[in-house]
Amino acid sequence: MIPDILQKQNATWGQPSDGPLRFFADTIIGKHDLLGQDPSLAGLREKIQDRTGGNPFFVAELASYLQSGASDAELPVRLDQVIGARIAKLGDVPRRLLETVAVAGEPVSPRVLATTLDLSAEELERELRILRVGHLLRAPGGWAEGRVEAYHNRIRESVLASLPEEKRRENHRSLALAFEQWGEATAEQAAWHWAGAGDDARAADNAIRAADEAFTKVEFDRAARLYRLALELGAYRPEAARELRAKLADALAHAGRPQQAAIPRQRVQRRLASPRF
Repeated sequence: MIPDILQKQNATWGQPSDGPLRFFADTIIGKHDLLGQDPSLAGLREKIQDRTGGNPFFVAELASYLQSGASDAELPVRLDQVIGARIAKLGDVPRRLLETVAVAGEPVSPRVLATTLDLSAEELERELRILRVGHLLRAPGGWAEGRVEAYHNRIRESVLASLPEEKRRENHRSLALAFEQWGEATAEQAAWHWAGAGDDARAADNAIRAADEAFTKVEFDRAARLYRLALELGAYRPEAARELRAKLADALAHAGRPQQAAIPRQRVQRRLASPRF
């Protein structure tokens, strides 16, 4: 019965909006009499309601878990257990693809994914289809537009939580290089991925470029955040460090935080007054 309901809902699950998922959840836990009185469902509604509290996404994940042939004798207690069990059954390539999308953190183009994973367009499409049908990935702008992201943020969180730090760094580095090759990343995105890859020098350089761009666009809070990031990650000669702190102070002052701006300015003034400089 559950596989039949899932199949009927499949067409409406292109986006994880609350409407279809809520209706599906209500169907499973018995608010709509679409499941009938099949004896195999005896007590199942109560078990699912107890485990999920009626959360639509958790209900859907439990239904997929049961659809895969798992027994309802011991339904998982936590959502990440259900997602983890599904991911563990993936093959190597679709699992790596899902991990890459999770590390990307935002919609990413197929060509960047193909480059990152060294896949042909045909191979990538085959693996994307597996994850799309399994409701692990989605395309927020539609599959014709092409950009891909995790089907739900809880899936992304579960993938990242189980990903070793070394693999996460490798993914960040591969993504940074692929974005660079295709010219798709903003300076801020590049800074984030190089920082995640442990390449502080490249991350700092891109953070400065992104901060300068943000300041020019009158996005002063963002500029201040990126100047701070650059100062934290980079290794600078005294003159360059003073210039960055001055830029940070200006961004904070323009953002309406003069008290915070005073601290970087005071540091610059003290260094300028020092006999060493």
